[in-house]
Amino acid sequence: MEQKLLQLNEKLASDSTLALQILEKETAEEVQALLSQVSLEFTTVEITELRGLMVKVTELGEEALADVSYKESFLQTLELINVSNIETPVGQFW
Repeated sequence: MEQKLLQLNEKLASDSTLALQILEKETAEEVQALLSQVSLEFTTVEITELRGLMVKVTELGEEALADVSYKESFLQTLELINVSNIETPVGQFW
């Protein structure tokens, strides 16, 4: 998972619209299809897991990631997505 997150982070850093496109999706399948278009292969299970971690971090803070082996990569992903700076309503999935 960490390698996939590093690849996602590279895409997010180079494409300022990708984060918003991801957040507009309502299902894991829609997110998967979008990521596939930019040559990133995530399973729907992985996408759902990442969404769950986003919710936990929002509710509990970084300590919710204590047992996550790819914690640093995930935190970088959150920083690149930076949900708080997006002014558009996001999809129900996220």
